[in-house]
Amino acid sequence: MHEVNLFIITFFATLAGVIPPGLVNMEVAKTCVNVSIKAGKFKAFGAASVVFIQALIAILIAKAILKNPSFKDNILFVGIIVLSILFVYFIISARRQKYSALQPKSTKLTQSFLKGVFISGLNVFPIPYFVVISTLFTPQNHIEFSWTTKLVFSLSLL
Repeated sequence: MHEVNLFIITFFATLAGVIPPGLVNMEVAKTCVNVSIKAGKFKAFGAASVVFIQALIAILIAKAILKNPSFKDNILFVGIIVLSILFVYFIISARRQKYSALQPKSTKLTQSFLKGVFISGLNVFPIPYFVVISTLFTPQNHIEFSWTTKLVFSLSLL
């Protein structure tokens, strides 16, 4: 039952983090429009595979943070402030961007997958976000970091 609650909470927290336009989801949308939907799906799958690995790394970092309560309080406070500032900055910068029409081009599906992996690998902002989610939404910050819990958390982020 604990894993189901963790999955639901993490899924909705991740949904809130994905709704604003970001580097990865805008790149996938651009590929769907300019190349093909199939190439966009491959790019999204490549990005999701990196996000899965980033979520596992975030769980391991959260486990280390939860072992030290004073450090946990300070790092969570700083993390929430930094993520809030970055959120506002990227929303403002996205509104100022001007869009231009792009010409459709063909690409191989393997290239789309690798581009998705590369773009998601460059985007390291999800790791602190996942650390904050995994530490804030644990019931009274006492969570057993078993492999099933780690996998449920990571899978709910996809």
